Amino acid sequence: MTVTGLRGFDTTAHETSQWLRSLMACLETDDRHLAYAALRSMLHALRDRLGWRMRLIFRRNCRC
Repeated sequence: MTVTGLRGFDTTAHETSQWLRSLMACLETDDRHLAYAALRSMLHALRDRLGWRMRLIFRRNCRC
């Protein structure tokens, strides 16, 4: 079943939903907004702490 009609967006939405469910389990909460805020903070911290070489490696291996 497609939500947006665009496979790339649907895949991204599905994977994000899986990440949020996993994070909700780790945080022992049912609050998706809290899990989203935690995920967003974690990704921003990761981005801010990677050196330029690691960012290049990460980007090269990213499926986007």
